[in-house]
Amino acid sequence: MGRGGWARRARKQSTNQEIENLIRRIAKGGTGEEEPREFKDLPISAKTLEGLTENRFETMTAIQRAAIPYALSGRDILGSAKTGSGKTVLNSLLRLLLTNS
Repeated sequence: MGRGGWARRARKQSTNQEIENLIRRIAKGGTGEEEPREFKDLPISAKTLEGLTENRFETMTAIQRAAIPYALSGRDILGSAKTGSGKTVLNSLLRLLLTNS
């Protein structure tokens, strides 16, 4: 396998470890500074983060904070939140992230 394949596997493994660490912190009841509050705190690509920032999405809503780490680790999620809480952005972002991973 060429160098590119090794590098992709290493990045994916690193990202998977970051996601698992994030889930562990949240599962332990991590709140405040430990809990990610902004999209920049997630293991997502610079291009995705740039798109979110350009569209003025910087701080995650409660439903986004709760769902994204679990979804990125490949787990199924089911969430309920009021209108205007960021569910559609969450759905679109996860589709983008999971399709490109």
